[in-house]
Amino acid sequence: MTVSYSKDIVTSYGIGGCFLRLIFRWRASVYRLIYQEFLVYIIAWYVVSFIRRFALSVEQKQIFDMASLACERYANIFPLAWVLGFYVAIVYDRWWNQYCSIPWTTTLSLRVAAAIQGQSEVERLIRRTILRYANLTILLTFKKVSPEIEEVYPTLDSFIDQGLLSIEEKKILEKQALQIDEWMERDKKFTEKNDDNGVGARSEKISLEKDVSEELLNAKEKNMVDTKNVNPDYFLPMVWATKIVTKARADGQIGSDYSMNGIMDEIISIRSSCAILLRYDGICVPLVYTQVVTIAVYSFFLSTLVGRQFRQGDTDLYFPLFTTLQFILYVGWLKVAETILNPFGGDDDDFELHRISTYNRRVGYQIVDNDSTSEQPQMTRDKHWDIKSKDPGENHNYITT
Repeated sequence: MTVSYSKDIVTSYGIGGCFLRLIFRWRASVYRLIYQEFLVYIIAWYVVSFIRRFALSVEQKQIFDMASLACERYANIFPLAWVLGFYVAIVYDRWWNQYCSIPWTTTLSLRVAAAIQGQSEVERLIRRTILRYANLTILLTFKKVSPEIEEVYPTLDSFIDQGLLSIEEKKILEKQALQIDEWMERDKKFTEKNDDNGVGARSEKISLEKDVSEELLNAKEKNMVDTKNVNPDYFLPMVWATKIVTKARADGQIGSDYSMNGIMDEIISIRSSCAILLRYDGICVPLVYTQVVTIAVYSFFLSTLVGRQFRQGDTDLYFPLFTTLQFILYVGWLKVAETILNPFGGDDDDFELHRISTYNRRVGYQIVDNDSTSEQPQMTRDKHWDIKSKDPGENHNYITT
């Protein structure tokens, strides 16, 4: 669940400003992200410090001090702050773009309600069915990218229980999903046997298509295909919605082509948003970059276990205060990137897709259902009706108390 603190930073007056109102929070804080790593690090630091102080001889302490000085010197060569900052900037930009790509049905609901008016059962059915298909498409997309939604809707029967899918529609989705499995299995077998695409590859492909089709057909007849765990394409309900809109225009429920095109544009926009989310889910930040940054951060603090120890002639600090501040900065920075790298899980700042889908259904049905929105207020003159501006460009203070 996303943690919001906007109301706590409305004003920044006073000693410390917003700092004191935010610094001691635990939920979604940097302390919660790094406390386990910090406990391991500080225990290891004190173990090394104890060995250096009490377990080494004078000559060994001199050798240790030389190694500590070398670790301190060479650890600062690497531009860790620059590499980590660039990585976090990339991940944050990706995180925000994913949020902006989440589909909402409010605009579609308004367009449908404005274009398809009337109180008959047919017109109401058209409006609600278009919204139901849009919500179904969005949830099928969320199901592919979020384990949280996958737990709520493990099978297509779950959508039936929630009133988003009918039995007939479920059969169509299952059939389409089995066709996809057939194509994928066919291409897989063809690729395995014809990597070089040599002579006779096309005839071999045709024979493989027949073999795979017969295998799947026999599996269907023997009830060996698990239809409860099918994974249909997310966009198919939107195809049904476009056909409903086209038929409604032909039958006269939609009064103009302009209104129909407005609904179509919103349907395409929702499908595009779903496609963008799936692309983000399929194409992540390059693994090598994530590995490089992670190894760099933990290697740096591994070197500080020796490099930041007390050396002969230095001020003896029994607690690594400045190293701790550096740990909070660098490891906290890294943990922020790890948290928002995939914002569809159960972290504190992950997107609440279930709440978004609930909002889409509640508000969408409320808008398109004329029974709940049919009460229209009468137009009346506003409080400042008689006040006229000589110059519309001037800023007049019309409101008095």
